Amino acid sequence: MIPLADLFDIPNEALTLLLLIALSLVNWVKNRFLTEQEKKQQEQVPEDPMREVVWRRQTGELLDPRPPQTGRKSPPPFPAGTIRLNPRPAAAPPARRAVPVVTPRQAALADAFEKSQSGRKTSRTGHRREIDKLLRSPSAAQNAILLTEILGPPVALRPHQDPFN
Repeated sequence: MIPLADLFDIPNEALTLLLLIALSLVNWVKNRFLTEQEKKQQEQVPEDPMREVVWRRQTGELLDPRPPQTGRKSPPPFPAGTIRLNPRPAAAPPARRAVPVVTPRQAALADAFEKSQSGRKTSRTGHRREIDKLLRSPSAAQNAILLTEILGPPVALRPHQDPFN
């Protein structure tokens, strides 16, 4: 087979350039033909009358008070005596809580329990006494505060304490 470049004495770069120009020309003709066909199709398709209404709403222009002619009939208006259904059933009134009746014996037992609790002196456990001894000096209290900052819960998870109260 005889190479085409040798046949016409044309350099390979020139042949490549001619090939690209030919492909570009074919592509341009194809695109031009397709755009002409698309224009014809758009002319044949009737425009939707609601399209203009939507466009006017989006741009904020005043709408024509007349409804657009769509070919469809609008639904009939609701009758004047229409009953509206409530989707939730009527809730029953909340039941009243029964007040417990306290017998005199139960009242006496409760009083005896309260008296026994109030007479008791709360004593510190051995563990608590050791902590009190450790925290008596100011430097020990500072160390304890640092340890609670490091080992305690994160600041975001601690309950809020008002510094002014």
